[in-house]
Amino acid sequence: MEAPQQPEERRPPPPGTLPPSTREPPPLTDDPTPLAPAKRKPRWSASRKRARSRPSPPAAPLPPPPLPPPPCPRGSRILLILDVNHLLCERQPRDAPRPAHAQLAAHAHTYVPPGRSLVWQRPYAASFVEWCLGRFAVALWTSARRHNARPLVRRLLPPAVLRRLLFTWCQEECAVDVSASAAEGKPLIGKELAAVWRRWPAWGPASTVLVDDDPRKCAGNAPHTALHPAKWHALDTNGETPPELAPGGALRAYLAALAEAADTQAFIRQRPYCSEAPAVEEVL
Repeated sequence: MEAPQQPEERRPPPPGTLPPSTREPPPLTDDPTPLAPAKRKPRWSASRKRARSRPSPPAAPLPPPPLPPPPCPRGSRILLILDVNHLLCERQPRDAPRPAHAQLAAHAHTYVPPGRSLVWQRPYAASFVEWCLGRFAVALWTSARRHNARPLVRRLLPPAVLRRLLFTWCQEECAVDVSASAAEGKPLIGKELAAVWRRWPAWGPASTVLVDDDPRKCAGNAPHTALHPAKWHALDTNGETPPELAPGGALRAYLAALAEAADTQAFIRQRPYCSEAPAVEEVL
């Protein structure tokens, strides 16, 4: 027979508490207004939290101070600015007839982009510029446009010489007067040295020499600040004896004496340069 089940033992409630059946209900109130639900904190989305936590944008930075003028080469009292076309080379005009094969074989030449323009290379041009760098601060200034001048200069001079130039200016740095026309019907282009002196105030009229075959491009400058060698043509049958840019040539010898002058304006005024004149004794 199965043993009878024992009745479940009930434990007394903890002291200080009442059993559920004897607990008092919450007190009633006479206010008919229902109790307002507890306010819940708004849930901010992650994007709004990030937006609220972003710092305010910083104030606009002050404009940078103006750049100082480029440094001057050490030990260079005189600034020598050289033209390119008809001094260091001759760029064949587009409308010129194509040279004969014998002429191309007899004269150094190259083809320069854009358009593969034919350029005659003047003898001793690269060594002449390198020689000038040992006595002057040297720069190039051509009236050709920049996209034509840059590849031309890179073909004429080696990189070691180009790195030592103070600057290479092009038509974009020239003063172009479209109202005045030259004989060929082109705008009059001027190389104003005042623009150079504003950028490099260490030099001035008494210490700057511009070498350009065209006097019209230098007409707006102070007097006796330019030399005007004869326009060089590669196919000129007369030739040069010796070449003007060669050691012992007229221009190199004249510049050797000019490098020793305390005032270049006074030197040029007293001894103007002429390509056909006898060479001044060169100072090596």
